[in-house]
Amino acid sequence: MPRGSGAARDNSMSSLREQAEYLRISLLMGLIGVADVVRWADAAIGNMTEPPSEIIDLALAGKLHPEDVARMLAQVQGDADLTLAAHRAVGELASRFSGGSITIDDVAGMLYSYSQFARVDEIERGTASILEDVLEYYTIEGATHAITEFLTKYGQVPEAIPLHMD
Repeated sequence: MPRGSGAARDNSMSSLREQAEYLRISLLMGLIGVADVVRWADAAIGNMTEPPSEIIDLALAGKLHPEDVARMLAQVQGDADLTLAAHRAVGELASRFSGGSITIDDVAGMLYSYSQFARVDEIERGTASILEDVLEYYTIEGATHAITEFLTKYGQVPEAIPLHMD
């Protein structure tokens, strides 16, 4: 469903495609690794009677380079709000940053990656891109404020995606 269509939208990820997009962006930003994608694919296969070949291929992708796995994630079919999936990745980034598990330098670099790979509008993409430069030109407090503003504006609470096998 297009963002801003006015139609009500369930806040959960409704399709494998949307989950795959969230994982693709998270992988390219460095929030997760290939092993996390493989665990997700394994869990998805376990919940399906006839899993799509793209998901089976992802379950077997453990030794592939992250960019190759990201390309595979982009091939997962289905309807999806790709902007919402991107915003969930920003939400995960915001959560980790506020929890202290990643540094401001890491966040800035991840946002630059986000600007290159997320399927979002040009204003958001441009803003994310220039946030890497704030560390050079702002005080640490100013940079933290600018980055936190972006994370707050665009971050959505990510749906729990099964990345770990029980």
